[in-house]
Amino acid sequence: MLIALKSSYLPSNKKKMNAKMLLSCCFIVMALPLCQTSKIDDNQMGMKVLYNMVNIFLGDVVHKEEAFTYLNLTEIVINNNYHAFEDWRALLKNYIGFSVCIAIGIVFIVIMPLTGLIFCCCRCCGRCGGKSKLHETKNGRCKRRCYCTVLVILNTVALAGVICSFLCNQLTYNSLKNDNNQGTIGTISGALSDVENFINGSINNASDYVIDTFDSTSSDILKNINDLALKAVDNVLESIKVQELLNQAYNVGADANNTREELDTVARLLTNLSQEGTELSNNVTDIKNTITKICSKPSSNCSGSDLSNYNTDANFSTLDLMSKEAERVKDSLEMTKYIADAEKEINNTKNTAHSQVEDKTKDASAEIDKFKKSLKEGMNDLLKQKEDIFKNFPHIYTKLNDIDKDSKDYSKIVYYAGIGVCCAYLLIVALYYIGILFGLCGERPGEGAPCCNTGTGSNFLMAGVGFTFLFYWILMIICTVMFAVGGIAYTEVCRNFDDHDPSKLKSIDSFAVDYLRREFYTDAPSNFSFVKSIQNCQNNQALYTALQLDQIVNLDKYTNITDLKKKINELKDQPIKLDNITIINDQLLMKLQNFTQALEGINLTAYFTELNKNLTVVPLTNLAKELGYITGKVQDPSDKDTLNKSAERLIELDQTTIPLMKSNVGELRTALFKLQNQTNLKNSVNKLISQLKAAEDSFNTNKSSLIVMQIADIAESVINTINQTANDVKTELKENLAHCAPLSSALYTFTDSFCVLLLNPVNALWFSFGWVLFFFLLCLIFAVLLTDQYRVQHKYEKEFDDPNFMYSGAQADTIPLTSVNQSPRGAHMAMSNDGYRHDYKRGPAGYPPPSYEEQMGYQMFPPPKYNGHQNLSPPHGGPPSNHGQGNNYSYPY
Repeated sequence: MLIALKSSYLPSNKKKMNAKMLLSCCFIVMALPLCQTSKIDDNQMGMKVLYNMVNIFLGDVVHKEEAFTYLNLTEIVINNNYHAFEDWRALLKNYIGFSVCIAIGIVFIVIMPLTGLIFCCCRCCGRCGGKSKLHETKNGRCKRRCYCTVLVILNTVALAGVICSFLCNQLTYNSLKNDNNQGTIGTISGALSDVENFINGSINNASDYVIDTFDSTSSDILKNINDLALKAVDNVLESIKVQELLNQAYNVGADANNTREELDTVARLLTNLSQEGTELSNNVTDIKNTITKICSKPSSNCSGSDLSNYNTDANFSTLDLMSKEAERVKDSLEMTKYIADAEKEINNTKNTAHSQVEDKTKDASAEIDKFKKSLKEGMNDLLKQKEDIFKNFPHIYTKLNDIDKDSKDYSKIVYYAGIGVCCAYLLIVALYYIGILFGLCGERPGEGAPCCNTGTGSNFLMAGVGFTFLFYWILMIICTVMFAVGGIAYTEVCRNFDDHDPSKLKSIDSFAVDYLRREFYTDAPSNFSFVKSIQNCQNNQALYTALQLDQIVNLDKYTNITDLKKKINELKDQPIKLDNITIINDQLLMKLQNFTQALEGINLTAYFTELNKNLTVVPLTNLAKELGYITGKVQDPSDKDTLNKSAERLIELDQTTIPLMKSNVGELRTALFKLQNQTNLKNSVNKLISQLKAAEDSFNTNKSSLIVMQIADIAESVINTINQTANDVKTELKENLAHCAPLSSALYTFTDSFCVLLLNPVNALWFSFGWVLFFFLLCLIFAVLLTDQYRVQHKYEKEFDDPNFMYSGAQADTIPLTSVNQSPRGAHMAMSNDGYRHDYKRGPAGYPPPSYEEQMGYQMFPPPKYNGHQNLSPPHGGPPSNHGQGNNYSYPY
């Protein structure tokens, strides 16, 4: 269908080629079952049980799973060579089950009309139950019940088949009508759309991933190649720790600045403390002198005072301001400009090395750009191939829409035709049921019987039989044709897909591989297996690995970096010639030495000694209290006033001068601690000087070989990065991108849209037809048998079978009429009981009947006479006297 669809939109000279291409696409789509189930419900209207019954039956008809093993599908499908079908014996042998079933159908098609004609003739001639019977046989009632029960059961089973046929006809109509795109064409369109979306998304994602990955990686690689020489020199300098040493030199310069600041701070604080200490000492000494003068008078009483406490303890005026050390530190300042000169010289060396390899790096960069361009062209070609694949999809969708429109129109014809066939079955079933109901509820036929009698029921049964003969051969033709088409479609195609098991496709594996090799996969690997690819997809592998696309999309071709590696390797052999560099010049050396000498001249022991002393021998507040105690003992008012003022001076000094000096002492202590930490740097500065000299000598001695070695290492690292990126891309495409799981549902939906939505109801429909036809044969037999029973006018009288033990006269009849003249072995030697059939021939002269001994020819002893009604006279007593005279019989009635 799709090939014709495709060809209708193409010029005649391109139809064949494009039809093959489309066939390949459809073949791949239909034959790629994966791990996920399809979206189609296989139990619509609860018919899954019937579908399973049909599939089991077809599995018994054709046991071989590999139906194509004896056919060369490559010759048939591709080369249009149909000679294999000319050997009809081989076809019959491989399809013996279908052959037998079709032959049986043909036999019934031929036999049933002839049988119906013969049966009709026989009935017209009074044969085959054509004559009605007046009296029922002894076991007629049992037969009637048995026939009726069996017919009801068989007809009910047939009715179930008719109901299934109606449901299957409705499902077939729904599939063809395709409401809301839920039918066959709608699901095919949906599956194609899913496949299109999957392929489109997968290729776009793969292309974007590859290009983005190489874009980001190539940016880093280009930077590494362009900065190859610079990085090589940096690595050499880093190996001898030049930059680290220069950073330490910067830190030493900063420490020199800090040391100068701390020295200035110490000098300033010492100056302030010296002035404040002198002022405090003068005030305390003046107060001391005043107290001494007053206490020296005879009239004063100054006992309890210790004038030695009126002195200062710390003396900051004796400490050196370290001006000499400050000058030396000042000479070591501004060493950073000489460190900068060393860095500038190093940068010049880097630029020189870069200029010597610049041509090689440009060639390598150009090769990377070329590689990126080639990769993008390859991805563009892949996108173009994708567009080439999808350019026919709009035509396919258009044709599917046209087919869907035609299908909706013709589906009504199919639907109503199916309804008509199902109604023919239902008519026969209804006639049988009506006949049974008349037979169960109606009276016996005959004169005066109502119209709803058993004879009418027999007429309905015969009508059912007649319609069975009339329609059977037509219905068998329909059933046989549908069986031949739908059954073969299932066993040869859909059976391989019904449970989504790829192992069932092994029979067509060689054909699929051969076809794909011819059309697309010309360089397919020798171990390529179509079934294996499907199983890989079921395991949710990446599409590239699952379908073994190495030969179609050669990733090694797109990720070939041989030329790029060659260009990068040329950088390894590039010679580098550099001039010697000066890392520590004379000015920087002098600055560092001055700084160490300044640190060596700083001795802070005397400073911390003075800091640990108190500002006064005794706190001034204590002296003021003591002075107030002395004032109370002095009698002279003027002396008291003088002493009070001295106490106030002490308190004022404690509140003004002492806090200011303590603050300066605290700052001085902090500055000295910082300065003490700086003095510990002299050893590290000396070590830094020796390390800078060693680094300079090491670089100047081995600079060329070290830089060439570093260039080789960096180039090798770049190559490894490129290799790793290429391998990561290939691994991502082979393992992580475009997993088959999203495709599985769409692809199996494609196959199930035909096999489940359409073929299952069609197969279930002919199975239901065959089911009903089979039970119609049995119903026909029992309907004919039951018809004879329903036409009997009189029921059988049971009294003829019972012996008469009530009679007590001579020669009593105690033997059932049906047992008369029977031999010991059961041979019937006398006439059977005809009931009342010959009553019209009998009259009073026939009574009483002959005795048993007269019939048998010998005399028997008479039984005792019955005397039960001797005292009764008619009508309540025994029989009239004229009936009992001259014989030994006596009747109790």
